[in-house]
Amino acid sequence: MVNINLKIQSICSSTNDLAFQAANDGLDQGTSYLSYKQTKGRGRNNNKWNSLEGNLFLSTIIRPIKEKKHWQQLSLIVGYSIIQSLIDFGIKSKIIELKWPNDVLV
Repeated sequence: MVNINLKIQSICSSTNDLAFQAANDGLDQGTSYLSYKQTKGRGRNNNKWNSLEGNLFLSTIIRPIKEKKHWQQLSLIVGYSIIQSLIDFGIKSKIIELKWPNDVLV
């Protein structure tokens, strides 16, 4: 089981940057950064991320046990797990979209 440590900032440069730095600093798996606005949002491979106001942005530190070649599958599993959790909380599945590899749009 993973303990969740949620850190909320109303505005940040990028939740990915915060999580990446925290992971390098040795913070535990499950440490998550949530923000309502990003000034320099980015996705995988430093791709610019359009961070429109009114959205939530979340990055979580995970430390996979599997070999790196399997990590891409893990991204999809996480995305689908988030979708299933939203459905379990009553969000209608027809308004939920998974954008490759693990961005969940509602």
